Amino acid sequence: MKKLIFLLSFCALFLSGMAQTNHVAIYGYVNDLSGNPIPNHPVTIQIDSTNIPGFTYYNVVNTGIDGLYIDSVVFNPAIPGGTLMVSTYDCNQVLYPWQVLFNAGNNNFRKDFQVCNADSLCNANFSWNTNGPLTIGFYNSSIGGGIWNWQFGDGATSTQQHPVHVYSQQGYYNVTLNISDSNASCWDSLTQLVYVSDSTFGGCHAAFNVYPDSSAHQFQFTDQSTGNINSWFWAFGDGATSTLQNPIHEYLASGTYIACLVVQGVDSTCYSTICDTINVGFTSGCQAYFSWYADTLNSQNTIHYFDQSTGGGSTWYWSFGDSTYSTLQNPVHAYANAGTYHVCLTITSANPYCSDSWCTEVNVGNVVNCQSYFNSMSNWLDLTFEGHKLNGWPASYSWSFGDGSTGTGQTVTHSFASPGYYTVSMTSVEDSTLCSYTSSQTILVGDSTNLQQIYGQVFAGTFPLTSGLAMIFSLDTAANTIPYFDSHVIDSAGVYYFEYVPQGNYVIWALPFDSMGGYLPTFYGDVIYWEQATVVNLGVPQNPYNIHLLQATDLLSGPGGINGQINPGLKSASADKITMLLMNEQGQPVGYRRVNASGSFDFSALSYGTYYLKAELPGVTSDVVKVVIDAANPFASVVMTFTGNGILGINDPVEFVKEFITYPNPVNDLVNISLKMTSAAQVTVGLINLGGQMVKNGSYKLERGENRITLDLSGIASGLYTLRITSPEGISLTQKLVKTH
Repeated sequence: MKKLIFLLSFCALFLSGMAQTNHVAIYGYVNDLSGNPIPNHPVTIQIDSTNIPGFTYYNVVNTGIDGLYIDSVVFNPAIPGGTLMVSTYDCNQVLYPWQVLFNAGNNNFRKDFQVCNADSLCNANFSWNTNGPLTIGFYNSSIGGGIWNWQFGDGATSTQQHPVHVYSQQGYYNVTLNISDSNASCWDSLTQLVYVSDSTFGGCHAAFNVYPDSSAHQFQFTDQSTGNINSWFWAFGDGATSTLQNPIHEYLASGTYIACLVVQGVDSTCYSTICDTINVGFTSGCQAYFSWYADTLNSQNTIHYFDQSTGGGSTWYWSFGDSTYSTLQNPVHAYANAGTYHVCLTITSANPYCSDSWCTEVNVGNVVNCQSYFNSMSNWLDLTFEGHKLNGWPASYSWSFGDGSTGTGQTVTHSFASPGYYTVSMTSVEDSTLCSYTSSQTILVGDSTNLQQIYGQVFAGTFPLTSGLAMIFSLDTAANTIPYFDSHVIDSAGVYYFEYVPQGNYVIWALPFDSMGGYLPTFYGDVIYWEQATVVNLGVPQNPYNIHLLQATDLLSGPGGINGQINPGLKSASADKITMLLMNEQGQPVGYRRVNASGSFDFSALSYGTYYLKAELPGVTSDVVKVVIDAANPFASVVMTFTGNGILGINDPVEFVKEFITYPNPVNDLVNISLKMTSAAQVTVGLINLGGQMVKNGSYKLERGENRITLDLSGIASGLYTLRITSPEGISLTQKLVKTH
């Protein structure tokens, strides 16, 4: 009944809006494949106008508890014609787009979506690899279900969980997997394009690895093909191609892509193709990887496999490249014949959901006598690597850590600058035979169980910010916590993200690239001072963290100017992260400058008058400096010092507090704080014990003139405490306080 009443009201709003003919309205429902509403599901609304040059609109709205989404765009003076685009992703990150032309007489629309839901009982997924000419092995990595129906694209079907199918001829086939359960309470389907080759490979076997490079959209493709190959052709699934052996490719949009590699040798018999599914723009939560060695004591055709995956996989599926499989975590496999085999490991887990695959070539029956391998032990960003020889002979070891650094020695420790994936290689050279062997692994640096992806969108008014920078700062300064900082250039849609953020407390800061007038650097929580920012606590992220930039007050231009220098002292590494805010005589921000690496800043073309300067850096307090420029002194120079956890003004720090008294002291239950203010301010009052813990705190609005704050300390244990009063404007007062019973 409530839904019906709402829809009638919404339709009435549509009809009333039609008379004005100055808006576009869109609504609809997002349901799962069983018809149940999906709450809190993002839907993207975009408008491209043809009547107003350069006008665009972009917004992301979330569905309500009943799956309903709504958006309305008002235009002035009259509605233009144009294209309305509505889209959403399903649980497999497949995009469902819809678009329609609108005009003054056709401007109210409804679009419903029915998509798979990541929270539903069923989620279809599968991968595949080539087992021989015209032969494809399929691995079912679906969540839920229990009943499987495969359609291989050539008319053939199967109800097996992990079928192997032989095609009659090579080509591309749309393979569909339908899953359901016996009660028909869940159902899902996935279709992927699979390439089938009739090549006998002629000594060539295509294979590659792929992993994220520097962002969620950029990937490193590494050729691992075998044979006498002299050409490579990559098709990345988005229309782009490459002929490099090991290309790096950046996808422009999130989604699922089929990437293929075609290799060819010096003659026509050496030809092979392989394809794989690439998930772009989101993380699976786990990373598949394994190592292996030959059982030289029993049979060189017997291989020991060791799972080295990260991220919490709970099931394992091995494809050994000879049409045999295993679901053990660390299987031992005996091959019938020597040769090179394409071996794949797929890991999955249901809670939380993750799925990932990794494949490589394994040489069987042709073990290099001086083969070596290495393992690693992680302590956050510090990793210890240890090399091993299968035959136990003495050797020298050299290392490449994947970040431009190298090392030598059988056991080495390396400190990485930041979390992420690095390809580490070790080369061993035997002392007696000089036999050399190189092995490589892709290592996740940083504890993946404690790393989170943080993202959001920055808006300048109703539109996304198209040019700017987002920064994230750790507020954790305890001795056993590593302070964390990262930055990301905001893209043209206003989106930023930080990939590997450890647990802790953070503030997020968005800075537009224009610095005078317009919009100001703004913290998450839509404030300009870090002390007032909404703290992001990790734990579990609550993405997206959207920021709406605050707008500067209008500034009159003139012949004056203010420049200055922040002496960085012991904090020189943080100087270029400081932003200098400029405020007018009323304390309203009118612009800003980013301080450069040497600590200098400059404001030019200022009208004569009184200004205030405040340096802004998360976790650091700052004095507010008063500056007056006039015809006699049109230019002023300001010097500040960055020391400890504060930025001190040398020129003329503003005196906000004329009088500060606490009584009684010692105190039993109630303590009074008297402050005489030169101007109004919002202050934070905290009581800190000898262990540095905040045992009481609160926020108070102080007016100009006399103010009194009374704190009730009746529940506080006796002892010596520090009373601290701070504000974003630069107030910093402390007083020792003795608490008695």
